[in-house]
Amino acid sequence: MPVLNGGAHLRTAIESVLAQRGPSFELLVIDDGSTDGSLELAEGFGDPRIRVIRNARRAGLSAALNVGLGHASGEFVARLDADDVAHPDRLERQVDYLRRHQRVALLGSQARLIDESGTSLGLVERPCEEASIRWYSMFDNPFIHSSVMFRRAAVVADFGGYDESLRLCEDWALWGRILERHGACNLDEALIDYRFSLASITGAIESSPSHPRRPLFHDIVGRLNARHAAQTLGADAVAPDEVELLTGFLLGVNGATLGAFLALFERRLDAFAARHPEALRSADFHRTVARQYDAIAYRVMPAPYGGAHQFLRALCAEFERRGLRLANNTIPYGTRACLYNSFNFDFDRLRRFARAGCRMVHRVDGPISAYRGRDEGVDRLICDINHELADATIFQSNYSLERHEALGLSFKAPRVVHNAADPAIFHAEGRQPFSRGRKVRLISTSWSDNPNKGADVYKWLEDRLDWDRFGYTFVGRSAVPFNRIRVVPPRPSHELADLLRGHDIFITASLHESCSNAIIEALACGLPVVYADSGGSPEIVRGAGFGFTDREEIPALLDRLVAEFDERQASIAPPRLDEVGTQYLAAMGLPESGLRR
Repeated sequence: MPVLNGGAHLRTAIESVLAQRGPSFELLVIDDGSTDGSLELAEGFGDPRIRVIRNARRAGLSAALNVGLGHASGEFVARLDADDVAHPDRLERQVDYLRRHQRVALLGSQARLIDESGTSLGLVERPCEEASIRWYSMFDNPFIHSSVMFRRAAVVADFGGYDESLRLCEDWALWGRILERHGACNLDEALIDYRFSLASITGAIESSPSHPRRPLFHDIVGRLNARHAAQTLGADAVAPDEVELLTGFLLGVNGATLGAFLALFERRLDAFAARHPEALRSADFHRTVARQYDAIAYRVMPAPYGGAHQFLRALCAEFERRGLRLANNTIPYGTRACLYNSFNFDFDRLRRFARAGCRMVHRVDGPISAYRGRDEGVDRLICDINHELADATIFQSNYSLERHEALGLSFKAPRVVHNAADPAIFHAEGRQPFSRGRKVRLISTSWSDNPNKGADVYKWLEDRLDWDRFGYTFVGRSAVPFNRIRVVPPRPSHELADLLRGHDIFITASLHESCSNAIIEALACGLPVVYADSGGSPEIVRGAGFGFTDREEIPALLDRLVAEFDERQASIAPPRLDEVGTQYLAAMGLPESGLRR
């Protein structure tokens, strides 16, 4: 058990090991230079089964693991991270299996996913059988590191331990080398609690495309993909451009290359089946591939899209984080709830899929007639769809619900749930501090050139802004040309978040927005807002900015916001994705976490 400043959960992790039933064991705790009292906490147990080893200098995870292997004397070595929890029968179950299966040198398990507080979020599942593991290792790590037990001789004598030249993915690299000479499998039961945290290195890198270690992670993933593919399919089966494409399974598939990715994935699948025909008779293998297709569907990285799309992607990611299994544009047998959005779908297809026992929840924005400035019958169509299929309705703002009611349109069991931004992308950490001693940096965004998005107001402001006091950036699409406003084309979410954090005040003149994701993203990045007092914007911004009903008010509001910046920034409280996710699940009649479907 290596530890570096793991005091928050170290006691729980150690106690879970001391509570093990079955075989005798020694717990090696390797402290890699902690400064938070972790070393003293581990030494304070006073249990003869615990041996605490302190590295003379901080060496890194791979080196700390090898220090532990150097001190280990048992036949088997089990791994556990300092923030995870071993179930009471974990060692007993794994030792028994390894003693009965001498060919297997590496054994893992499934895991229960928990959050920082220990609340269950669902399951982390990995392939069980050796063929499935060999297939999966060409795309992602087939083992949960904290769950593994291996034969010490196989790892130390045959391979010398972990590769200390790798600063990431050292475990995945070692599993690949073990698979070259030995058998491996995962037990089909959860034997540990695996703690999810964005503060962990891997969690932070995978969740944030802008993380500084992301390029290193990308490089190592590519190298391991290539190595394991050559090992499994032969060296001639791997081309450099294919390796780059297949890194998308773990890092996100570019929407523009999704077709090429899927074609390559299926060629790999055919090649693997030709070499391992036994896999085609395995339910575990088919389940593994099915999960991979699910993962691909939700790792597609689209070109920059508008707010509704971004919010729904973030919401799906939040559901998956809680352990829910999702399907898109279909309702598989056994599905307990279906969320459908406005009128942006094939209604006949949805009607065919709808079935008893599946709660139908309709997400509604608009009214569309207010946004478009004309009544084309769309709001009535949405209402008719709602009455035919919906069990409940989610409106994105009180404004949206009240405007529909004013039009004489009623909906099934309505409730209001605001949108939210993805906190892994849109957050205020690392933003540039505000200063009145430099130019105040203004920013507006819009992915649409609809006239209601306010480009004419930004143009009016451009001609009246004091450019000695302000700088101004517009990100997105506009039918109105700008001369002095810096224009940045639509950017992916992580790049947009970086731009927002580099500015001070967000301005939006967009009208009739049900629940502006642009405002929510700006608030999440720490920007107070000057906004058109229209639609649901006032109920989102509240005390974190000022609304205007006439563009002539904007210069004075900017002056006031600069003067009151600290107070207004302290009032920022955008909707939180975890809270919004809980409200959506309540509307869908689902528990807050722990579902597998």
